[in-house]
Amino acid sequence: MFRSLAVSTALGLLVVGCGGNDQTSSSGTTPSDRSTATAVSPVHTVSFDDLVTGEEMLIAGEPTKVDISGHCGFAVLGPFNSTWWHAAEAAEGGDWYPDEWDSPEIRADAPVALILQMSPGEDQLHVTYRGFAVEYTPGSPPAAGEFCA
Repeated sequence: MFRSLAVSTALGLLVVGCGGNDQTSSSGTTPSDRSTATAVSPVHTVSFDDLVTGEEMLIAGEPTKVDISGHCGFAVLGPFNSTWWHAAEAAEGGDWYPDEWDSPEIRADAPVALILQMSPGEDQLHVTYRGFAVEYTPGSPPAAGEFCA
């Protein structure tokens, strides 16, 4: 469905990585380490479209609920606050789902509720689904050939 950057940006899920079988992230955490993350009640809810167009912004330190379709994976999210966010543990090359998030419902076209929280320094994005967190860092926009089809 992604035919151009404009369409991909509107949908906001572009894929540049796929996870291998290595269960340790680049930060040295394992899936069991992430399972201890504390669920945070969202301060507010924003629409995905408003977030990617810049009509809404993530506020550092404030958890925000956003419904996002996961059919293309979660290696890259955005742009949020004019920044593309790359999962620290996703390898290059295709769609990627954290093991704890992976399910038929998250791979479907229907959106799922994620909790996004930007660090106070705005250099990390903490994304939680079903109590499991994944850390994202700023990165470059995905290249045209890396779009989800």
